[in-house]
Amino acid sequence: MKFYGREKQRKDLHRLFSHEGMQLGLIYGRRRVGKSELIKQSLRETDVTSIYFECKQTTEQNNTESLAVLLADTFHFPKPSFDSMEALLTYLFEAAKEKPMILVLDEYPYLREVVQGMDSVLQALVDRYRDRIESIPYTFDNKQITSLPTVGCNVHFLFDSISRMFSARRHRRVGHRYVGSGGWAQRKAWYRE
Repeated sequence: MKFYGREKQRKDLHRLFSHEGMQLGLIYGRRRVGKSELIKQSLRETDVTSIYFECKQTTEQNNTESLAVLLADTFHFPKPSFDSMEALLTYLFEAAKEKPMILVLDEYPYLREVVQGMDSVLQALVDRYRDRIESIPYTFDNKQITSLPTVGCNVHFLFDSISRMFSARRHRRVGHRYVGSGGWAQRKAWYRE
């Protein structure tokens, strides 16, 4: 299926993905305006290794196992076993020292609900690895993490939580993008014949 419109937002994401060093991105907007699809399309257009994980409102173990399956599929090895989300993310941050990657945590608030201290875990990992990683983008969204894009529609939560968590010190680079429904010209492009 052809992806229409959102050229500016896709360029912004590609710029985030290609930036050297660890990055944190915040992608937000109303529900059902295409934030996740925009990110998925942008990931398909980049050569950087990426993992797109949609967090679930289940348990920490279930989320950890599901992300471990994606990790195994991405790196072509048997599914590893991790006892916590922190252990899995630590593994990814270590791997990012050798090879740039993008980790997207879609619907991040779901993970935050089931993993006690999740914001602190991410903050500690970012602080520990910020100078050692060539490029690990993150994303949250109510969505994403590594070049760490974060996607979300609960804007107040995302700004308060993510911005406070990652920009408390100047050495943490944080970018944010609002994704709206697009103007008439973008919507018209979706219905080309």
